[in-house]
Amino acid sequence: MIIDRATHYMWVFLSPRSNLLSTSFHVFLLNMATKLLTIALFKWIRVVSLHDLMLPTSDAGFILESTAADAPFQNGMAEHPNQSLGHMMCCLLQSADLDPEYWFFALLHAVYLKNYLCHTSIKDTPFHAYTGQKPSGKCLHIFGCQIVVQLPG
Repeated sequence: MIIDRATHYMWVFLSPRSNLLSTSFHVFLLNMATKLLTIALFKWIRVVSLHDLMLPTSDAGFILESTAADAPFQNGMAEHPNQSLGHMMCCLLQSADLDPEYWFFALLHAVYLKNYLCHTSIKDTPFHAYTGQKPSGKCLHIFGCQIVVQLPG
């Protein structure tokens, strides 16, 4: 999970293998580096493990700051959302009467909801603070609701 410190916007990456995760993370960092070139901000990344992230971050111009293992208090900005996303996932799965094997869909939906909900520290939604666009609730659906796919023609 990646959280923008200024806007509290979240991204989450899911991958069956760690090398695919490293590749998608590298692409994400390169895209963020080009976006942040116009903004005079320090580009810091706080991580627990440095071994997989060293090459992609140095290529993109980010500065790594490592935290100690088993010290979640050093990265509270990411640990608190982890806990609240876990609670949201449990509630989403239970209300939709889905098995725990669908946790990744619940996680993606929970991150989407968190980005669209107002955040108290910025007095705005992370989506609006990050993109500058007002969020719309038109595309929101109840998690686990039945859908009908209509094929064209």
